[in-house]
Amino acid sequence: MRIHSMLPIIQGEGVNSGVAMFLVRTVGCPLQCSFCDSQYSMTGGYDITIDDLIDRIQQQRLKWVCLSGGEPLVWEKEIGELFLNPKWELTHPTEVETSGYMPVPEWWTKVSTWVVDWKCPSSGEESKEIKQWIKKLRSRAYHSLNAIKFVVSDEKDLKFVAKHSPSGVIVIVSPAIKTIRQGNFGQLVIPPEQVEWNQRVWNFCLENSFRFSLQLHKLVWGSERIDV
Repeated sequence: MRIHSMLPIIQGEGVNSGVAMFLVRTVGCPLQCSFCDSQYSMTGGYDITIDDLIDRIQQQRLKWVCLSGGEPLVWEKEIGELFLNPKWELTHPTEVETSGYMPVPEWWTKVSTWVVDWKCPSSGEESKEIKQWIKKLRSRAYHSLNAIKFVVSDEKDLKFVAKHSPSGVIVIVSPAIKTIRQGNFGQLVIPPEQVEWNQRVWNFCLENSFRFSLQLHKLVWGSERIDV
């Protein structure tokens, strides 16, 4: 299994927003989304065995673990070995962030929280397995920590969400954040067009009873830091 980085984080988005987690970011993804904010994880990194990964996770004190990428399901076989390893069983609640492009793995019920992207038109990509993901998540509808997430960049994306948002699962809508930079005196500078788009998506969620999600880590540290 190839890892780009591992570090403690505050989860900045989704159903577990605000929760302290230990992030395991994998290398590689079959997609090239237009607004991707983790291009740095497409290459590089280092190999790690499942036993060593478990040991590393268990050395830290955080309860939750987040598997993200890239696309973590590129390593579906290895992650399956992780969840089926006796050393891991019931050790940590885990969130997995995935694109909806890869098939649902056989071990999917071992995961506490799935956050599955449904790619909107502006991404330039397609979540080709999304119908199967929705079917599976609906079967666990009692589990309130699973969600379908739409990242939206324009009005066309909002129309896509309004047309395709599934019933029976949590629907999260997140405005794409392009740039929040640090100013000359340490302050964060949010472009007016970003503020307007955040507000537009806020109102869209209010009108349609969707869950609004903003990338909190970018509001705290800016959009250029990758170690948070």
